[in-house]
Amino acid sequence: NGRGIPAQSPLPPGIFGYDPDYVNPYRAVNLERARDLLSEAGYPDGIDPETGKPLQLTFDTPDTSAQGRLRFEFFTRAWRQLGINVKIEATNYNRFQEKVRNGAYQLFMWGWIADYPDPENFLFLLWSEMARSNSGGPNTSNFQDPRYDELYLEMKGLPNGPRRDKAIQEMIAILATERPWIELIHSESYSLFHDWLKNVKPLGMSTPMTKYTDLDPVSRAARRDEWNQPILWPLYVALALFVILIVPGIFTFMRERQ
Repeated sequence: NGRGIPAQSPLPPGIFGYDPDYVNPYRAVNLERARDLLSEAGYPDGIDPETGKPLQLTFDTPDTSAQGRLRFEFFTRAWRQLGINVKIEATNYNRFQEKVRNGAYQLFMWGWIADYPDPENFLFLLWSEMARSNSGGPNTSNFQDPRYDELYLEMKGLPNGPRRDKAIQEMIAILATERPWIELIHSESYSLFHDWLKNVKPLGMSTPMTKYTDLDPVSRAARRDEWNQPILWPLYVALALFVILIVPGIFTFMRERQ
């Protein structure tokens, strides 16, 4: 519904190194090129030559709900256009974590919420030292590239400036061609708050911010008094109906008694 920005790299808007004009050349949909690559890999039209059947991959997910399955079928239908049969493997979260930890997967989808607003907190997710299967780190793709590692170690200690930006752009170029991830979307959140609440703008970080929320009790009380004025017309209508319906009956009863 337009609540997000298509991601061209791991860096989201507002983070140093993000280029709003950058378009990832390997992210665009190109079915013809995809079919050519499948043929080069030995799977023409997505057919496994050993079995004569469509190439089958698995998509692991910890979401076992019907809504989640509908979401993932959006992807499987797209892959089916290439003749690839992608099977959704929905398990509980612990089992999913175990698969990722052991590298026992082919496709899966995950997200990241930053701990602090710096490119290092996004790019370290693909540093080889953080590989999940080796060190238990957040590099769940187990991506390893010596040049990327070298640039990461240089970049993380630099202040924001041309030298750091150059290193970041080279790292993004490496990720674009190596494709350990297919970046999907930088999501956007919308929230509504009363004006008596202060410091409640969503930060987009995983750091708990509730302790900074403030409340203006004077403004809150004034608004409640303003909004909670008694609405009396329903009572007047009910009384009028009572008079119209009940009073004639009372007069009729009195006449019959006489």
